[in-house]
Amino acid sequence: MISRNRAAILTALILIVAGALCAWLRIKYTLKPAGSQGGRAWRLTYDINLSSTREGKIRIALPDNTPYSHIYRETFSHQGIWVDLLRNKRTQGREASVVSMAGYQRGRFLAHFDIQLKPDQKSKLPPVKEKMTAFQALLVGKMQLV
Repeated sequence: MISRNRAAILTALILIVAGALCAWLRIKYTLKPAGSQGGRAWRLTYDINLSSTREGKIRIALPDNTPYSHIYRETFSHQGIWVDLLRNKRTQGREASVVSMAGYQRGRFLAHFDIQLKPDQKSKLPPVKEKMTAFQALLVGKMQLV
């Protein structure tokens, strides 16, 4: 028979190991973004303010699923405008067709896209860089003046 002292020590060790395992599992799975399956998750936000001074239709290109990316969540908010989500016949890309509503001076189109990038087997994803200002981007040649 095991003495009570040894049984208490054994029970305490089992509880410590089980707690450490639970903490490790929690840290491992909470650091991954939602929908993550080996790639990187990004949030793309469109925030467009429109004035209704002229009538007409505006088309806004929207991201779509590709072999290298998957949109797992999208939300839309639009104030003072009518929005139809369409697929362009010519390019087969998604777009939002926006028309101003009568009586509104300004309209706003706000959309959030959570995108999961799937890494290519041949190439590695580039490292995450800090956000650059327009001037910095111009200096490194990533942006051209029009």
